[in-house]
Amino acid sequence: MSRELLFSMLSLLPLAAGPALSGEEHPLIPALAASPIASILTVPVNGDVNPYGVAFVPDGFPYGGILRPGDILISNFNASFNLQGTGTTIVSIST
Repeated sequence: MSRELLFSMLSLLPLAAGPALSGEEHPLIPALAASPIASILTVPVNGDVNPYGVAFVPDGFPYGGILRPGDILISNFNASFNLQGTGTTIVSIST
């Protein structure tokens, strides 16, 4: 890495760390609610665990099936005995 690039990167550090170093606490996502609005169970009847992947059904997704725009899909990575990578389920949360 060139010396100039290193100094350029270091000069940006105060901008990135400024709020953290000021002693003031601010939320990272200001509009995030303090408490969850809903609590959804992601463990299916077969007992798969470790929700790992999340996908949102996008606007414009074709109608006519079981998924609708705004639905959330969650994959469970582990089977009920918690062996990694052996989960077989995708949980759908309808909005």
